[in-house]
Amino acid sequence: MATRLVRRPPFRIYAITDCRAVPDHATLMERAAALLSAAPAGRLAIQLRDKELAAGSRMALAGDLRQLCHRHGALLFINGDIELARSCGADGVHFPETALAAASLQPELLKGNGKRLWLGGSCHDAQGLQAAAAQGLDFVTLSPVLPSPGKAAPGEELGWKNFSELSRQTELP
Repeated sequence: MATRLVRRPPFRIYAITDCRAVPDHATLMERAAALLSAAPAGRLAIQLRDKELAAGSRMALAGDLRQLCHRHGALLFINGDIELARSCGADGVHFPETALAAASLQPELLKGNGKRLWLGGSCHDAQGLQAAAAQGLDFVTLSPVLPSPGKAAPGEELGWKNFSELSRQTELP
């Protein structure tokens, strides 16, 4: 059986936008600029995660974030939308766990601007990690480790012990 070559993402910090908490484009851009200015070049990626923005607003924000990220040597990921990632020149796509099992990530769909898009995914348990590995993702986020509004009430979170155990079960960064 062949061992899969794991592509290691160059970033160490992965920031995720919350367009519901910061609904105004200018404020989100200001906060992203401040974060990018504080981080070492090449060590940060930003994921545009917006579940409620209209298509035109989403495209405008993606384009502006892409320019800002690239000026600072950072990568931009688009949450769950390969076409938007390709059209705005983003560096990758981040898939919610619910999309991983149903997704068919065909290599020809994953090229953007002459390069292969980075692929990330959200995982919450061992089955999610297995689905991410089967889809050939480059990295995953594993959460929620601690209680988080809208994600896990106290007692529903992974906790650090389970996080460590699950992390050891995958080769994915």
